Amino acid sequence: MALFNELPFVEQTVKDNRTAIKLKEYTTDQLPEVSLEQCISLLNEIVEGTDPVNITKIYKEDNIKRLKSRARQGLKLLGILNNTFQVDVNLIEKYKNSQNKKAFIKELNITV
Repeated sequence: MALFNELPFVEQTVKDNRTAIKLKEYTTDQLPEVSLEQCISLLNEIVEGTDPVNITKIYKEDNIKRLKSRARQGLKLLGILNNTFQVDVNLIEKYKNSQNKKAFIKELNITV
């Protein structure tokens, strides 16, 4: 039950003195579409200067564009990018300074 309660489209309720979950309306842009490695790959590119807003202009091959766009969505879900794909500079600095990059992302995932 605790796992379900953490999902962004689930709400915990009490019904007849019992805990239950209720599904809220959600859209697919609230769900991750790529692996952690793909998100980290794009995040490293952003750290090196790639502008996440211009992914469709930077990459010419449709398959790469699609993967990068999905990774960008994952970074948005983690809070590294906002709704217009602007970078949270504070989080980028913390990521750059972290010793364990995957642990940093994992911690973001838990706190989001």
